Amino acid sequence: MSNALLEAMSMGLPVIATAVSGTVDIVSDRIDGLLIRPDSAEELAQAMTTIIQDSDLAQKLGQQARQKMVAEFSMESVARQYSELYQQLRSR
Repeated sequence: MSNALLEAMSMGLPVIATAVSGTVDIVSDRIDGLLIRPDSAEELAQAMTTIIQDSDLAQKLGQQARQKMVAEFSMESVARQYSELYQQLRSR
């Protein structure tokens, strides 16, 4: 997965990404980004046009992306996830 994708989302930018392994685990189509088919220049052009023409959607996607990054990938969140995992492993 691209660090650029994660960095853009953490900055609250609307993202357009190809629907491939890894990316689909991070980006939820039309919720926190736009997913397109790989090798589809037409879909890419349409997604770019959508982001440019629909500023409300672009803002919503960016805000949702930022919220997801904070909730799931911030240092505090990752530390909590590791702590929970260690507790589960320790109790076995």
